[in-house]
Amino acid sequence: MLIVNADHLCLAGVASLEEPCTYCSRPLAAYPLIMSDDRSQTVYHVTCALELVTDLLVDLATFFPEIRHSSEVRGYLAPLGISWRSGDGKASSWH
Repeated sequence: MLIVNADHLCLAGVASLEEPCTYCSRPLAAYPLIMSDDRSQTVYHVTCALELVTDLLVDLATFFPEIRHSSEVRGYLAPLGISWRSGDGKASSWH
């Protein structure tokens, strides 16, 4: 869920923008923010949420190479210029 004002923040269960981001530990400080859909409904800075998603997708691609060829995954990661090292040590990319 995208959080863009104090009403959204309250609905997310966050008392103030002084609370720390779970990912980077810095205060949330300003909008927009992202609330995950996990059980704890964690609130992140938008950039932290993007970093977390990118880390997860790269980790998945490491263990499940067929994900690299998914057009949906490429659509998310190509604009970010994501690259990884294949098993033979050669640099690869999502393009």
